[in-house]
Amino acid sequence: MYEHFIDFSEVRESTGKSLLHVLREKLEKLRLNLHDISGQSYDKGAIMNGNMSGVQACLLEMNPKALFSPCIYHR
Repeated sequence: MYEHFIDFSEVRESTGKSLLHVLREKLEKLRLNLHDISGQSYDKGAIMNGNMSGVQACLLEMNPKALFSPCIYHR
């Protein structure tokens, strides 16, 4: 497994849905399929890992294989 830094992205709104929209646009631009994501890990911020409307919840709705694990370094 490899991890790669892709890019910084400008965001206009800091909601789970808007951040997921930015992620989807970036993946489309790179010709990467959202359904190929097999895992996700973020800091402990509610916008990212909130189980109702955070990025992880929104992505999990679209791709049930994208399991979430909180980043252990952001306690």
